[in-house]
Amino acid sequence: RRPYIKFTQINRIMKDLMLRGEEGVGVYESGWHRGIEGQMSKLIAFTPVKSGALALGSLWSVAVTAPISEVSVTVRQVYIRHFAAEAALIAVMFIFGLLVFIYQRRVSEALKARVKQTEADLQETERVYQRIVEQATDLIYILDLEMRVVLFNRHSIEIFSNLVVTEKDGGVIPEQADLSRGELYVGKKLAGLFRPADVEFMRRQIDRALERKASYSFEQTLTIRARKVHLSTKLIPIRNDRGEVYQLLGISRDITERMEMEQRIYNTEKLASIGTLAAGVAHEINNPLAIILGFADLMLERFPPGHPEYEDLKVIEYNANHAKKVVEDLLGFARITEGLEDTVDIGHSMNTVINIIKNTLMTKKIQLVTESPDQLPRVRGDTREFQQVIFNLINNSMASMEKSGGTLTLSTHAEGEWVHVSVTDTGVGIPDRIKAQIFDPFFTTKKVGEGTGLGLSLCYGIVRKYSWKIFFTSSSAEDHPDQPTGTTFTVSMPIYQTRE
Repeated sequence: RRPYIKFTQINRIMKDLMLRGEEGVGVYESGWHRGIEGQMSKLIAFTPVKSGALALGSLWSVAVTAPISEVSVTVRQVYIRHFAAEAALIAVMFIFGLLVFIYQRRVSEALKARVKQTEADLQETERVYQRIVEQATDLIYILDLEMRVVLFNRHSIEIFSNLVVTEKDGGVIPEQADLSRGELYVGKKLAGLFRPADVEFMRRQIDRALERKASYSFEQTLTIRARKVHLSTKLIPIRNDRGEVYQLLGISRDITERMEMEQRIYNTEKLASIGTLAAGVAHEINNPLAIILGFADLMLERFPPGHPEYEDLKVIEYNANHAKKVVEDLLGFARITEGLEDTVDIGHSMNTVINIIKNTLMTKKIQLVTESPDQLPRVRGDTREFQQVIFNLINNSMASMEKSGGTLTLSTHAEGEWVHVSVTDTGVGIPDRIKAQIFDPFFTTKKVGEGTGLGLSLCYGIVRKYSWKIFFTSSSAEDHPDQPTGTTFTVSMPIYQTRE
C-alpha cells in the first residue's frame, strides 16, 4: 500500500454525487495516472448518462479524470495564446493610436500655423486698411441707421471737431474734452454732437440714400473758423449677410480749392468781357461829357451865384462830374493788363496813403490805428496800383462807418514768403447773403448816384494781375446780432525775389 493514496475523497464524490445522478467537478488525491506513479492531485468531471437502452431505474454516470498539472499546462497554453493575442491586439491598437496621435498632432500644428498665419494676414490687412483710412485726405466715417458714429477717420475729426457742440451749449461732449480723440465720438448720435441745422441736413441726405438703396452724392458747405469749406460727399449703404442695410459709409472730399479756382476763372472771364464792354462804352460817353462840362463852365461865367440859372448849371456840372468819375472808373477797369516787372515799397506806399486820408478820417470822426514794423520786404507790383487797391478798401471802410464813426486799423506784416496788408473797420459789416457778390462789377450797396460798384472789382483785377491774394471776413448785425460788427480785408503779396 501507498500511504499517500487516499480514497476518501473519490469515494465521497462517487457516493454522494455521481451515484445520485448529479453533475459536477471535484479534486482528489491519487498515486497513478497513465503509467505514471506518485502522489498527484487530480481533477474529476462527471455527468449522468441517460439512454433508452438502459433498464428502467438504472443509473449510469460517466467521469473523466486528469492530473491538475496536465490541465494547468493546457489551460496555461490557452491563456498564453489569449494573452499573446490580446497583447498583440493592444500593441497594434497602441501603435495605431500613436500613429493617429502623431498624425493629428501634425495636422493640428499645421492648422494652428495656418490659423496663426491667417490671423497675422488679417491683422496686417486690417492695419493696412486702417493706415489707408487714417492717412486719407478725404473725410471717411461710418454711421448706423440711428445716426450713431461708428467710425471717424483722422481728417473727419480735424474738420468735424470745429463744429462740435459741447455740454455748455446742449451737446454731449464735456466742455474740457480733447476733441482730437476719435473714441470721444464713437457710439454717440449726431444730434448730441452737432448743431440741429447740420444734423437735420444730414438726416435728409441719409433718408435719400436709404430710399435709393444705393450710393447717393451731394454737396454741402460748412463754416469753419469764419471760412467756408465746401465738401462733396458720397453716402454708400453697407449691407449685412442677409442683404439688409445696417450702416452707411460716408466719404467727403474738400472741394473748396477747386470751387475757388472755378470762381476765379469765372470772375476772370467775366471781368475780361465786362472790361471790353466798359472800354467801348467809356470812350463813347467821354467825348459828350467833355462837351457838356465845357459848355457848363462857360455858362456859369454868365450868371452870378444865387441866380436860378446858375444853380441849374451847378446841378448839371455836378452830375456830369459824377458821370465823368464813372467813365474814369470804367477806363481804369478796362486798362487792367499784364503786370509790369516792378516792385513796391509797402511801408512808403502806406505812409503816402495815410497822409492823404488822415484829414478826411478826422472830419468823419473815424479813429486811425496803424500797426506796421519798421522794415518790410519789397513786393512785385506797381506802386500806383497798390495804392489804388488800398484807397478803394479804405473808401469802403469809411462808407461803412459814415453814420456813427468808428475805428480804422491799417496793419502790415511779413510772414514766410508773403507780405500781408489788412484794412479793418468797425462799420456795419457785410451780410452773408451778399458776400459772394461783392467783387462783381457794378454791384454796390450804396444809394443811386453814390457809387459805381467798380471799386472792389478794380481791386480784384489788380490783385489777379500781380498774382496777389485778397481775403475778407465780416460780421454784420443781420447775421450776428450779439457780436461786434466790422470787416477786415487782407491783401497778401509774395515777397520780391531778386534774380542772381
